[in-house]
Amino acid sequence: KPQLTEPMDFITEEIVDSTIPIFNLFISATLAYSPHSNILFVACRGTDYNQINRLNPIGIINFLHNALLDLNDETVPFEGINNHRFNIHHGFLKAFLSIKDRLLVRLKSYVNRYNPREVIFTGHSLGSAISKVCMIDKEISEYATAYIGFGSPRVSAGTYDKDVYRKRW
Repeated sequence: KPQLTEPMDFITEEIVDSTIPIFNLFISATLAYSPHSNILFVACRGTDYNQINRLNPIGIINFLHNALLDLNDETVPFEGINNHRFNIHHGFLKAFLSIKDRLLVRLKSYVNRYNPREVIFTGHSLGSAISKVCMIDKEISEYATAYIGFGSPRVSAGTYDKDVYRKRW
């Protein structure tokens, strides 16, 4: 068991990652538990712009792929919390589904082990979009208590925010 040196230390674990075929899009999430505050954070990784800055060909392809996904705002139906049907951006849903099963296993494990008073989903850009989809997923949303996003692109057509607040909080 990790030894904590200061009250704000986290017990962290890089938990799930996935590579979406063809474009090698890397999706990941990290769980971080704070024993001091008894809060579990689930941080979904955003787009890695360092790959582009180093002129890494895979990074540039990922960036262009993400940009094309954002331009093509085609949505697909997704049945979420309270059997509500959301129209989710197909690229963000694909990214979410690539890590969902492993994320759910690790999330259940952390909740059973630490019994946190809150489970907060967070992320920036792509990570924020994936966190939003987590908040409406039937299984994962059972554990989620809050969402804190930064620079999130539009995830859903229609009234996503209003529906989430009305149905869930």
